[in-house]
Amino acid sequence: MLAVELRDVGLIREGQTLLSGVSLGMETGECCVMLGPNGAGKSSIASIIAGRLWPSAGVVFVLGQQYGHVDLRSFRKNIGYFQPAFQERTAAYHSLMSALDVICTGANNSLALYDEPAPTVRARARALFEEHTLRTGTSFPLDRPYSRLSSGERRKTLLLRTLMAEPPVLLLDEPYESLDIPSRLEVEAMLEDYMRCRPVTTLMILHRIEEIPPAATQVMFVRGGQLIGQGALRDVLVDTRVSELYSVPLRVGWHGNRAYCVPVSREPDEL
Repeated sequence: MLAVELRDVGLIREGQTLLSGVSLGMETGECCVMLGPNGAGKSSIASIIAGRLWPSAGVVFVLGQQYGHVDLRSFRKNIGYFQPAFQERTAAYHSLMSALDVICTGANNSLALYDEPAPTVRARARALFEEHTLRTGTSFPLDRPYSRLSSGERRKTLLLRTLMAEPPVLLLDEPYESLDIPSRLEVEAMLEDYMRCRPVTTLMILHRIEEIPPAATQVMFVRGGQLIGQGALRDVLVDTRVSELYSVPLRVGWHGNRAYCVPVSREPDEL
């Protein structure tokens, strides 16, 4: 049984077709990457899997449950969902919450604290933070207001919030957006360590091939609201298919287990 499966999913909003005939599958414990140009429909697919956007056509299965036959309000606790907009929303409306408070909101899948968290919830949030600190070697004060955190610290705080309930499915929409290289590598280490220790099924939406983590095993190409490619990384990440995806002549290369791409007309002599 697939952990996540979409069958012929379509999405129409205000007379505009955003998705058409999207069918995909993810095995339990698999880390998949979704690539495509802006406006391709990647975030819409993630929102549908997260149960936050209802498709106009097709069938959605997550963890063996068919959407439409399960109470999504309680089922969503099984899905850790991150979007960059959460960072902006939290900074705008909940900036006085401490980093610890923000992590605690993950226990109830909300972005605000409406009640004082139970001692067990705070203890779990601290333990998750300390686990991250121990394994990555980076830390910051948990009592610091969210508004006073750096961009990288805000991102780590919100990702720890996403992991708080130990969801079996992770949907990470642009988790590295706007991060500098050190912060991106720290966030990547945090996520990879989490995935290595638990059988979590992960979908990461990325823009840059260089950001594909070594843990990824499958890649999906989305363009014009359609899934135009899906398969093992080295089978799908090839010059012709990546160039077609982005409508730019590109060459794909590998350095160990890391992929990169460069414009054909601007290739350096050595990489």
